[in-house]
Amino acid sequence: MQALVAAVIGVTFPKWVLNGALNSGLTMGLMRKDVGVALDLAKGLGLDLSGFAQIADIWLNRSAEIADSADFNEITKFSRTV
Repeated sequence: MQALVAAVIGVTFPKWVLNGALNSGLTMGLMRKDVGVALDLAKGLGLDLSGFAQIADIWLNRSAEIADSADFNEITKFSRTV
């Protein structure tokens, strides 16, 4: 898990967020699908992931104004306005 966090901070932020490029190639639609699958899997396994459920709500519901075709890093613009 630490390696994943390091990759996100070390690669994603400088390469696609901090410079404003927001063009990683991963769409909001695909990220929303993945978040939904993870949430359903956790629920199915009876895991208490209430913190994740709140994050999933942002991805799945509260960020609806970001198009599915947009880069998933567009969420960083949304999070600044919440």
